[in-house]
Amino acid sequence: MITFQELANDLERHLHGTVDADFVRQQYRNSDNPGITALMSSIEHFLSDSDIRGKDINYREMQEQEMMKLIKLLRSGRIDDARGITFLQKSKAI
Repeated sequence: MITFQELANDLERHLHGTVDADFVRQQYRNSDNPGITALMSSIEHFLSDSDIRGKDINYREMQEQEMMKLIKLLRSGRIDDARGITFLQKSKAI
């Protein structure tokens, strides 16, 4: 079963540009982990917004901060809190 740690590692790699969005989609879209499957719609929002992040620095900063927050939550096992990250706006301070 794919773990939340693996997802966090690959999201961090994507954030740093070492894997692309298609890699993340292929690895996790049909995950055998229902918790990861539940998070993928929000993660897909981040993956799909690269063009907007390229044009709007404030949006990019917000989404990248949210991604770093998601990675931290996944690594610490706080999956319920991770579900609160939508990449549409800044989530509650966690």
